[in-house]
Amino acid sequence: MDPKKLHEFLVQCELNFCDRPQAFHSDMQKVSFALSFLKGITLAWFKPDLLDAIPGTDPTWANDYSEFVIELTTNFSPHNPHLLLIFCWQREEPSAPILLYP
Repeated sequence: MDPKKLHEFLVQCELNFCDRPQAFHSDMQKVSFALSFLKGITLAWFKPDLLDAIPGTDPTWANDYSEFVIELTTNFSPHNPHLLLIFCWQREEPSAPILLYP
């Protein structure tokens, strides 16, 4: 994923989650939705965990959207030391505005 487009992608995901909360009431549903839009090297990064997983040994990010975003941003975002802190704060304060980059 183009690191410059990662922010837009995450915002679009959040907008979908907010618009249809009944469809995205679990983290697993959010992760599945986001994964469905990945392609290229970004999808290739997650593919081994998706296709070669041993039943019952899912990676942490598979069932935790916050962990998924951490995995995604750690590997595909431009270096931004505040990104993770802001995102984690956002997850703790769901009513806070969605702002991943200053």
